[in-house]
Amino acid sequence: MGALLLGMDTALGGMSLSLCQGPNEIAGIRHATRNDQAAQLLPCLEILLREAGANYSDLSAIVVTVGPGGFTGVRIGLATARALGFAAAKPVRGITTLALMAQKATPNWRRFVCALPAGREQVYVQGFGEQPAFPEACMASIAEIATLAAEGMPCVITEQPWIEALPAQSERLFHDTTENAYLACQWAWHTPQDTSCAPLPLYIRPPDAKPQAPLF
Repeated sequence: MGALLLGMDTALGGMSLSLCQGPNEIAGIRHATRNDQAAQLLPCLEILLREAGANYSDLSAIVVTVGPGGFTGVRIGLATARALGFAAAKPVRGITTLALMAQKATPNWRRFVCALPAGREQVYVQGFGEQPAFPEACMASIAEIATLAAEGMPCVITEQPWIEALPAQSERLFHDTTENAYLACQWAWHTPQDTSCAPLPLYIRPPDAKPQAPLF
């Protein structure tokens, strides 16, 4: 039958959950729009397992996105995954949202970039393949990505308004972020445990809310 994998992604504002038996998804929940993740995540997980007739004890591993993405969403997903992994004595494997997007790339792309909107005319970006333009996940301006695209760099992007900044003839693929949990399970199924990143948050931009300085 294959390993039973639970994939979770709340890093990008919505909620993407997937339960896969080996390479096959047997249940999934996808909400593309922003929602009350803190209140809905655990009930949705219970629904997912109930639909599949499974329990947390049946899982082989939990796979969760670690960012980059929204500060609150990343925290909620990771805290839940780690708590469930501890309670059920199951391994928790982490993967970045940009690495998931890289799975969309076509085999003939020798080098390419993946980019997620980060607000303020910026994107979270990482390059993949030979001599990547951005070896590590980082922030970049939309203008920088547009320049790379104009120079012939293929891009994997989400369908956001800023894509209009890319040249019309540029080579691009669109990534549906609601697929993230399913892609996380597929990645975990095909890659060994030691290729996982630690289930720790990848915060590239600090949170907007900062504690107030003491008055005295």
